[in-house]
Amino acid sequence: MTNRDIHLAPKKEQIQSASAHGVAFALVRAQWGKDDSVLGVHADPSSWTTSGFQTTDFLGILGFSRTEGCHIFSGCHSRTVPIGFDFDGFISAFESTYRQLTKAERLLESCGVMLPNLDGLGYFLGHQTVGLTMSEERLGNGHNVSESSIIKKREDDEFEYRLTFVRDATDKGFVIHYRPKCEELVSAYYGVFTFLGVRHYNSCPEFDFEPCFYRTVRTGSSGSFDVDFNSNSLVHNAFEAHTTHFASAVKLLLSADQNLRGFGIPFLPCMHSPVEPADKYKKLGDRSSIKAEPINIIGEWKYDVALSFASSERKYASELCEILTNEGISVFFDEKFAAELWGQDLAAEFDRIFSKEARFCVVFVSRNYRDRMWTRHEFRSILDRTVANRGQTYILPIQIDNTELDGLQSTVGYLHIKNGVKHISDLLIKKIETDKQK
Repeated sequence: MTNRDIHLAPKKEQIQSASAHGVAFALVRAQWGKDDSVLGVHADPSSWTTSGFQTTDFLGILGFSRTEGCHIFSGCHSRTVPIGFDFDGFISAFESTYRQLTKAERLLESCGVMLPNLDGLGYFLGHQTVGLTMSEERLGNGHNVSESSIIKKREDDEFEYRLTFVRDATDKGFVIHYRPKCEELVSAYYGVFTFLGVRHYNSCPEFDFEPCFYRTVRTGSSGSFDVDFNSNSLVHNAFEAHTTHFASAVKLLLSADQNLRGFGIPFLPCMHSPVEPADKYKKLGDRSSIKAEPINIIGEWKYDVALSFASSERKYASELCEILTNEGISVFFDEKFAAELWGQDLAAEFDRIFSKEARFCVVFVSRNYRDRMWTRHEFRSILDRTVANRGQTYILPIQIDNTELDGLQSTVGYLHIKNGVKHISDLLIKKIETDKQK
């Protein structure tokens, strides 16, 4: 990467162009010398809504900078990207990930939380940024105050929530405290909370002086923490909405970040916990440590489902992956992890993924799947996991033609591709949700 302005390079060559969700994109090589060049993506958004998370905001959190003197478009957002950047894959991921973020935005709004609006409508209205961000912290750190009283306690499968009323010498308001239930997810949640402007505190009295995440909500007619928090009833309603909406929004953000992480442009901050020792979070478990780099660990599996297929069935796998990802399901689909797999021992990587890291494996059964070397290798790992599962369901076969696979019993229930990918995805989502509740 380089800090130089790619618009000022003496030679610029447009390599590819495409559009997604009202944004025109161009991949450009900027060259300063014979062996001195970088790749850059230029983006020109053209559609907007009257409120909420805009495509300009999305570009902003992905590291695109707004530029007036763009040689590709009259005005644009641009950033450098890694050599070998998968432009076509990024275009597809941009559209599906933006839909995930807008879905997360609606869930978070009900909880009184907003996504960072880094640009807002400024780009479209021809003036400077008019975006909104979380306000500065008030009421100190929300814990060391002259008066604090617990008002409500709630929880869901992922978090415990506390609502407290606090007062100091000059101000008063509310504090919403969050505590993850699973210590293995704390570092992943830390990235999400930081992104949302939710702060961390090491010794929260509401959780027996264990760590928490928190946000302050100042009351009064001026300087309110969030635009909508001007009355107590709104605070209470937003707090109650957490148990039905907040965890789902967090999962969508984690999944959306994973979609783009494979292209080298994640939007969540570094997913490592604060300096506080990991054993502070061991209240609900006895495992030895927090995982250091959880890219997207939702539940006990790294992936809710892994997709195994021959290249002839890639279009079906891609369609299924997109539907599942938009619903917050964690999916291993090789195209999503092109950068991570680049240079790795694929035989070892795929063996680990298909034998150890997925809750379920969808296998697209076809003649090509049976006959190709790589899919045979994958299927051996899948069968190993099936044996280890001791009768618990792991393989979910989708029949493409009349091919039978050695090792897969004929009595196993199949779905046929003729049923349609949407129907298959609906059943798969139900199966995953049922398994998570066990």
